[in-house]
Amino acid sequence: MADLTKTTGQLMDWTLLDDTAGTPYVETSELSMADDVETVLHIDVCRGDNNGADADSMDATILVQSGTADEEWHEFIRLSSAALTTGTDDTVSTVGAAATGLTVADGGNFTIGLPAFIHDGTIADSEIIWIADIDGNDLVLFDAVTNAHANATPIRDVTNQFNIVMPPSVTTTKIEFVNRDADATYCLRVRWTKATDIV
Repeated sequence: MADLTKTTGQLMDWTLLDDTAGTPYVETSELSMADDVETVLHIDVCRGDNNGADADSMDATILVQSGTADEEWHEFIRLSSAALTTGTDDTVSTVGAAATGLTVADGGNFTIGLPAFIHDGTIADSEIIWIADIDGNDLVLFDAVTNAHANATPIRDVTNQFNIVMPPSVTTTKIEFVNRDADATYCLRVRWTKATDIV
């Protein structure tokens, strides 16, 4: 049976996408896929504040190039996401790295089996957690947190998680994010998984 050689990486670390009063657009770096068997893009979209989307969405447009001689970018797929008008806006108590549980201000804001976004003051230290159980204001996690978080760190909704399988005929991709809303901001992260060889 053939084995796949796999690699993983990050196309964009956690980045704030501002509303229309600020800079409502951001673009990832380019990702080459010319020699890959398969590439999957993992796109995380989380609330960046406690404002719900006023009326408009945040769009993520995945652009591709068909070959090294292709000088233009072509739309592969466009994804839309919008923060809930009423969503989770809570805080966590001080938590250390590798903790398997955390305490929030109001456990009633959360749902067993769903993810939540810890929006750290150092945005690169932000992370998504998955809730296994809730006991009052204590959340039990499926997996330990990666980073330590200070008291009163915001914890908010994960708006969307997209996993997009890219066609092997594409050589290069990048993603452009645009926020058309005047109120809601978002935190974004893009990772990738590649199968680079079959042995």
